[in-house]
Amino acid sequence: MRNNYVVIPTYKEVDNLKVLLPKLSKYKVVIIDDNSQDGTIELCNKFKNVHVLVRPKKEGISSAVLEGIKLLPRNSKVVVMDADLQHDFRLLSKIFNKLEKYDFVECVRINKSSMSFIRRVISNISDLLFLAFVPETKVLKDRNTGFFGFRLESVDIKKLRPGIGEWKIAIDIFLALKRGSKITSISYFFGKRKYGKSKLSLASFFYTFKQLLRLNDYRIFKFAFVGFLGLIVNESILFYLVKFLRIQEYISLVFSIEGSTLFNFVLLREFVFDKRKSKNSLLKFHLAVLYSLIINYLVALYLSLFVNYLFANFLGILISFIFRYFYSEHKVWTEFSE
Repeated sequence: MRNNYVVIPTYKEVDNLKVLLPKLSKYKVVIIDDNSQDGTIELCNKFKNVHVLVRPKKEGISSAVLEGIKLLPRNSKVVVMDADLQHDFRLLSKIFNKLEKYDFVECVRINKSSMSFIRRVISNISDLLFLAFVPETKVLKDRNTGFFGFRLESVDIKKLRPGIGEWKIAIDIFLALKRGSKITSISYFFGKRKYGKSKLSLASFFYTFKQLLRLNDYRIFKFAFVGFLGLIVNESILFYLVKFLRIQEYISLVFSIEGSTLFNFVLLREFVFDKRKSKNSLLKFHLAVLYSLIINYLVALYLSLFVNYLFANFLGILISFIFRYFYSEHKVWTEFSE
């Protein structure tokens, strides 16, 4: 119990803290407050087991949690929770017990219907986006949870670089777990806020998207750039074979497509998906190219019945690019390494 810590990021939650802090008397509590100026500091100072760190301005949940855990000993067991009473504090002892055997404990909400409509929409969309763009998170059951526990010594702190405004710190910490870490989950009923207002808004979706791209390592942009280079290679090979070697166009096209495919594969393997491995990745990538060409052709052919053929082809290219990217992300390079 000596190194069990509860870390709580706060902003104008003093009324909820009045209820919560007396319930946490047997734990060491670290409050990171974004200069609420609502009496939070004075309240926290009344509890001997509570340490409060006040930041000069509002910077968001993720960075607050990171600042909080940097204060703790490396052998700490940590539970992160909100101050709004929606996270069940009665589960703390169970989470800490789980951390005796596991490195990461995810608390999974089982009654999301109690959330507001806007919160459910943002939560569901962001959940799908993280699953799509950061497939490493597919083992998580609730990618939006803010209630979780972890062994601090199992986390590579250097990998944690949350930006201002970001709030999905659980995903950051999960992705920073060292190789071989064991994870588990606990289900709980998500409570209703009693005091104050939720900090979640449409702006939260912007910060989520920013975090999404960061954790994606901007692969989608790198993928698009490699595709652009591949287009240049394709056209160059085709021009050389037809113009200088006088090879028939229908034969030259085969070589130009294969040449650009191999070119793209090497660049993607070395510079975009360089942290991953996969068996038969070259064959899988050829399948991705084949499928995307078919999609491009069928989409362009169909849409040309309704819109200009050039615009139809552009949409075909766009849709086939999206398919090729996600096929590469989820089917070609699928083995994650440290």
